[in-house]
Amino acid sequence: MGRWLPDGNIEFAGRKDYQVKIRGFRIELGEIEHRLTEHRQVRETAVLVKGAGEAEKYLCAYYTADIDLTASEMKAYLNACLPEYMVPSVFVQLAEMPHNANGKIDRNALPDPSPDRSDRTFVPARNEVEKTLVSIWEEVLGVSMVSMEDNFFELGGHSLKATVIVSRIHGEFGADAKVKDVFQYPTLELLARRIQELSGQPCIAVPITPAPVMDYYPVSPAQRRMYVLQTLEESGSTTYNMPFAYRIQGPLDIAQFQRTVNRFIQRHEGFRTSFQLMDGEIVQMIHSEAECKLDTVEMTGAAKEEIDRQILLFVQPFNLEEAPLMRIQLLLTGREETVLLIDMHHIVSDGLSGPIMLRELEQLYKGDELPPLEIQYKDYSVWLNERLAGEEMKAHEEYWQEQFSGELPVLNMPLNYSRPALQSFNGQTLQFALQPGLARAVRELAQDTGTTQYALLLAAYQVLLSKYTGQEEIVVGSPVSGRNHQDLQDMLGVFINTVALRNFPQRHKTFRQFVQEVKESTLSAIDHQDLPFERLVELLDVERDTSRNPLFDTMFNLTDREEQEIHIGELLLTPYELKHNISKFDLMLDVCMDNVEISFDLQYNTDLFFR
Repeated sequence: MGRWLPDGNIEFAGRKDYQVKIRGFRIELGEIEHRLTEHRQVRETAVLVKGAGEAEKYLCAYYTADIDLTASEMKAYLNACLPEYMVPSVFVQLAEMPHNANGKIDRNALPDPSPDRSDRTFVPARNEVEKTLVSIWEEVLGVSMVSMEDNFFELGGHSLKATVIVSRIHGEFGADAKVKDVFQYPTLELLARRIQELSGQPCIAVPITPAPVMDYYPVSPAQRRMYVLQTLEESGSTTYNMPFAYRIQGPLDIAQFQRTVNRFIQRHEGFRTSFQLMDGEIVQMIHSEAECKLDTVEMTGAAKEEIDRQILLFVQPFNLEEAPLMRIQLLLTGREETVLLIDMHHIVSDGLSGPIMLRELEQLYKGDELPPLEIQYKDYSVWLNERLAGEEMKAHEEYWQEQFSGELPVLNMPLNYSRPALQSFNGQTLQFALQPGLARAVRELAQDTGTTQYALLLAAYQVLLSKYTGQEEIVVGSPVSGRNHQDLQDMLGVFINTVALRNFPQRHKTFRQFVQEVKESTLSAIDHQDLPFERLVELLDVERDTSRNPLFDTMFNLTDREEQEIHIGELLLTPYELKHNISKFDLMLDVCMDNVEISFDLQYNTDLFFR
């Protein structure tokens, strides 16, 4: 709705309908109200959005009825006729609806839902430990109104988020909690008690402090492996590039954006870093300045195919000896419409760095002042290299050596083409999703077996590989964030590590038995994830096969769904799908899930398989 102003402008007054957006889904509140009124006992209904801030928004349904209808009954009724993301989280039954003078429901007069009106008994935090733990859960899980009886996994938690929770517990309480504790004590109340039990066993967290000033610094194990792999590749390779794109709608100030990028690079040493060989050692050198000049390409009126071709031209090899290892290009596709392209080398960034980068660019573009960084990535590299020689790391080494004792299996997948002598990284991606009924069955089976959807789907994937190969011993790699230390949660850089999961899908086992085994082995692996994968390969003295990756040929990964919209002042950023035809492994299965959908991206090496 809008109105003409005398000067010819139109003033926006609001929507005539009740369409809202919650967690990326556009929802018609009227559709929910219509379904509620179809219930034979319901007289009047109103559905509103409650909660402050994007992450805390939730749907609340108000209704009057001829009989008492519980929230559980109403939720079950709507689940049968609406997708899960349209089913309200809170239901409030009223004796009468408030009406205005016109006889319509007065939405402003509807009472705020008290926590005990939701579909579960709300138990508030009662002490400082519980209050702090509530705030951690709300931030990490992106939920609100967390009750002490809420279950971590029912709120969308999984093993990667459990790692973040444990890291926060280390920082906030100094308690030596493990990822297994989150699984063993899944409700907030039980976990709070566990933290209090552990208060007498303080977590010995060695702080990360600034390294002394040097001409150059040691690299982290992940950077060392990245450098070696890059040099082994043919010149001109983009295997370890990390490109992504956003469509920008609105009046982008290019000069302001250039200043924003300059401030961002000056803030983060990682983007002023280059890599060289010094006396046979790979080192990183921090430069006082590094310029990332914005390239602009005029493409007004260009078709999507032309834009995609330009994106392919944008992704070019990096020279690791020249900083910054980042490029930015703006495709000017129309009036107040731009496609933002950003490409970084993996040696200075990882998957979790992207959202942090976008958040900081947003704040800097708006003119916000960011707090100074106390430590940089080079400080982490120095700290980690010192830690690798300590006693704590020896315990991790012993665990992994025991896990991979004896003869190591090699995945024997049937191939369409002969395996080349030198591993290639040419790939394509196949995308698919589970039908809603099957996705619901997966969630129910995970709850029934007391495990996560991640462990359940990983078990299914290993069983599938076993069926194809006839092998009853399967090793699958899985990435972990590597950000176990509290100081690393908002730092940019390559922290990602890989754990190798060796499981035994033997014929005599039931699937439920195997799921429990996968759950236990995954939890143990996460507890010992601090050992860099590169160090494990060295310890096992794996014979180098130039046609394969060491230890495993396939990866399984759980990813969070990408945020669909980002607002920067008057600008609206939405993801622009781009194709990076790379496959670092024979097969890699990425799983993305929320409360509604389970979707998959299957990367496969096109020199081994065809569709």
